[in-house]
Amino acid sequence: TPTVVVNARNDVIVMCWDRSAVGVEFDDPGDATQEESVIKIRSRGDCRINMPRGGTLLVERAGDDARIEQILGSIQVRGVGSDLRLRDVGDTIIDAVGDSLDARGVTGSLVARSVGGGAYAQKVSANVAVNAVGGSIELREIGGRFIGDSVGGSVRLSDVELASNLSIGGSGEFRLNPAPGEDFRISAGGSINCQFADSASARIEVTDGRGVRSLVLGAGAASIALSAGGSVSIRNKA
Repeated sequence: TPTVVVNARNDVIVMCWDRSAVGVEFDDPGDATQEESVIKIRSRGDCRINMPRGGTLLVERAGDDARIEQILGSIQVRGVGSDLRLRDVGDTIIDAVGDSLDARGVTGSLVARSVGGGAYAQKVSANVAVNAVGGSIELREIGGRFIGDSVGGSVRLSDVELASNLSIGGSGEFRLNPAPGEDFRISAGGSINCQFADSASARIEVTDGRGVRSLVLGAGAASIALSAGGSVSIRNKA
């Protein structure tokens, strides 16, 4: 299977097809060179690439938008100037997206180090890790847990467990089921709505507009601190 390396000044579209070769269309002058199984593509404008579904893809640069669909080999994206769209892809690692990230259907894990705008992911079979998000983040139907660092806007993890410390500029809605010994510190400029698993065992310290209070779930085997500029709501089915 080939390895495709892309460097484009404008938009990049990568799609799968049923051929073993790689096809490229350029809007502006560009070139493609091959050395053994590695194909390097350079474009001064937009480019559209068709490649085998199981190939490996490295996008060194897309100056504007990038769209990748149905590529199940490993994917690495070093830089996208504006929006990145992923549809039905394999394991993906992203260094930087200038604006928004929209990923739907990832077989494996999704890792993004920096997203300038908002981030949305749905149907990821393993963990989602996004270090820094300038806007808001929403995750749905995630097989693993969410690992983050800072989110400028709001956080909505509808059916996803948070598994790291996290700083939230807006409000946060998430689930927690910490393992024994885990220690999480989560702060939000707005409110926090946190659902714990029925079997959760944790000591919880809450700081919000109503003051400081604490409670213990189970044997208190983990340590959780929740701090909010608004209110903190904690619930479980029990």
